[in-house]
Amino acid sequence: MMIAERERMDTCRLCHRDQEPRRGYLHYLEGDVVREVAIGEAERRAVLEVLAELQEVVTTEAMPPRAPASRCRDCVYRKVCV
Repeated sequence: MMIAERERMDTCRLCHRDQEPRRGYLHYLEGDVVREVAIGEAERRAVLEVLAELQEVVTTEAMPPRAPASRCRDCVYRKVCV
């Protein structure tokens, strides 16, 4: 990343630090499709719950149970999942 680009990103974070995002984007690799999604209070809570779970994995160094194989059929991480 170029220095000017990094500075621009840092400035952007400073300008908008008190604002919560109201929309996000999902990029589906298959078909190269991008969809805009609304981010409401329920979505924020869901993300915070997942972040807490991830922090627990990092803190305890205990891997969560593996997902059922039926969920892994189209997963890009299937080959490297532990």
